[in-house]
Amino acid sequence: YGSFETWRVLGIATPTLGATKPWFAVELYGTEGWFNSPEKLERFNFFGKNTWDFGKSGGEVSLLATAYASSIAPTW
Repeated sequence: YGSFETWRVLGIATPTLGATKPWFAVELYGTEGWFNSPEKLERFNFFGKNTWDFGKSGGEVSLLATAYASSIAPTW
């Protein structure tokens, strides 16, 4: 939490699930901005990756996903 009602939350997880190697990261962010009229900016970021290991002769496969969204709330 900081100046201009700015806040940020970041979470990262890497659970252990046998032969898979997943990890996830999520960030949430918001600010009123330094303007006379607050802009109420909000942002969301997501990153996820999972890797499957098929042993010595099977190789490895990875799947990656990302998402991003942002908005400015109305200031009626």
